[in-house]
Amino acid sequence: MFAANFIFYFFSMRQTLRQIVAVLALAGLAMSLVPNALAATYTDLSAANKLATAGVIVDKSATPADYRLGDTLLRQEGVGVAGKALGILNEANEDYTCMNKFSDISEAWVCRAAELAAKAGLTNASNSTFRPKDNLTKYEAMLFALRSSCMVPEDKSVSGVAAYAADAGIITTAASFNGTAAATRGEFFRYVATAMEDSACGDTEDEDVLCTLFPDLCVDGGDTGGGDETPADGDVEVSLSDETPAGRTLPKGANGVWVASYVIEASDDTTISGVTLSREGLSDDGDTTGFAILVDGVRMTDSKDENSDDEVTLTLTGGLDIDAGDSVTLDVVLDTD
Repeated sequence: MFAANFIFYFFSMRQTLRQIVAVLALAGLAMSLVPNALAATYTDLSAANKLATAGVIVDKSATPADYRLGDTLLRQEGVGVAGKALGILNEANEDYTCMNKFSDISEAWVCRAAELAAKAGLTNASNSTFRPKDNLTKYEAMLFALRSSCMVPEDKSVSGVAAYAADAGIITTAASFNGTAAATRGEFFRYVATAMEDSACGDTEDEDVLCTLFPDLCVDGGDTGGGDETPADGDVEVSLSDETPAGRTLPKGANGVWVASYVIEASDDTTISGVTLSREGLSDDGDTTGFAILVDGVRMTDSKDENSDDEVTLTLTGGLDIDAGDSVTLDVVLDTD
């Protein structure tokens, strides 16, 4: 058994962060130019039908009463809708293995939805409980709706979120927004559908724009990404996990957002005491902060910002033991400002 402090030059993560920064910049610019007058107006029913057409909810347009638009909804239902709107609850993630991060979730589909939502920044990844059976409040419904379209206000208070939603045309006025009241299904559908009209999330078209504006983001003919192998010292092999996306679009002000995973395979009994991440590219200290490492959903390091050399060294609490022939996956999470 020996202890080692590995230095990971996270090439793929570097490219991911570059794309995050560029998309944040473009999203902020676009949002500042969209007046309220251009926002679409939805009734509860038209919003439900829009989401059904988009594949976010089950189509009940033939029997609208089955949408139950006047009923309240649970947090587990809300995160399912928001996750589908954001695109994280898709076929690519059907085989996701739940890590039981939230102690109060027992249903497999809820666990999958909540954990993927936490990784994507829809909900707080640092919480140990999710409260799946609680009613979704209007404040929580609005946050889910905004984040499902990569729109997150800097002021996350009830009044700040209400003001942001009013400016975006999702609600008519912030003064009458009762954030503690339970949201109805119809209200939540309206929030999500209206936010989707001015979504700040990147898609294929957005990536083409990024390649035009920031050519150094693009490799291999226009795809963002990086190499699969990551050098490290010691008798280990480190590679990029297949679950890591080539690029991500993240909202501003998100906490504990998963951006990359790395698989460490040990050829000898090994203890990892820490890792060092090096950040390069378009991002700066004001874009990303609070780097941390998780293993099996458990935070193994304190959250820490990078130093003046754009590096951050994270100490794994108690060390991470890997037996010869075994492998461990390290999840990298961060906060965005």
